[in-house]
Amino acid sequence: MTKIIYTIIITLCYNCLAFGQKEEIQKIQIKYIDFTTLTDSKICCDNFELAGDYKKITITNRKKITNFEKKLYCGVKDTLRNYILDSRAKIILYRKSNYNDTICVSRYGYCINDLVIRDEKFINYIEMLIKGIDKNFSYEY
Repeated sequence: MTKIIYTIIITLCYNCLAFGQKEEIQKIQIKYIDFTTLTDSKICCDNFELAGDYKKITITNRKKITNFEKKLYCGVKDTLRNYILDSRAKIILYRKSNYNDTICVSRYGYCINDLVIRDEKFINYIEMLIKGIDKNFSYEY
C-alpha cells in the first residue's frame, strides 16, 4: 500500500515539474519575425537569431504575464512527434531563480521543454500580443 502512495506522490511531483509549475514568471521576451515570411527551409529555434532580421519586445505587465501563463499548455500534445516547427518566434520566460524557459513558436504549434503542443488559439494569442505592441507586425495569411 505504501508503494502505491509513494508512486502516486512521485508521479504528481513529476507532472508538476514537467508541465511548467515552476517559479512565477517575472518577464517575457519575444523575438519574432513576420509570420507571413516564406522560407526555403524550416527555421530551427536553436538558430532563430541567425535566420534573419528579427524584432524583440519585452512584457513586464503582471496582468499580461498572468494571462499568458493561463493560456500555456492548453493545446493538444503531439505525442507522435511528427510536427517539425518552422519557428516564427522565440519566447523566453524569465524567472527570479534564473531558470528560464524557451518557447519556440511556429504558425500551428509551439515547443516548450521538448514538448510540442499544437494550439492555434495560443498562436493567435501570441500574434495579437505582438500586434498590440508592434502595429506593423504582419501575421495573417
